[in-house]
Amino acid sequence: MKYHILFAVSAIIASANKQPMMVVEPSFTAKAAASPADVLPLAANCIENALQSALKQAQVSGKVFSPQNWLKSTSSVQGETLVAGTVAGMLPGFPNGKALLELIKAPINAFANRWSAE
Repeated sequence: MKYHILFAVSAIIASANKQPMMVVEPSFTAKAAASPADVLPLAANCIENALQSALKQAQVSGKVFSPQNWLKSTSSVQGETLVAGTVAGMLPGFPNGKALLELIKAPINAFANRWSAE
């Protein structure tokens, strides 16, 4: 699960910097890591919302939902990325949104292509 939290943080940073299909280099997350109380709840929210969405889809389809299997699937990555984009888009409306955006701001050259095992 900790890797999903790290992925969600990366996805939020990428979406907030208008690079949703890219991944930020770890060295550019130092500012965000300095304020885990601000960033980690956003990442946990991404995973929770993606998980709830997958659960609802399984229930509508009449299928059995297994969180363990979902976490291992590519649909978890897709769901977390989708929610991260939504969260990043809503940040300017948060009371501390402008400060959070500054915290996760990264230059364009800090992003690289995301690797996939598929």
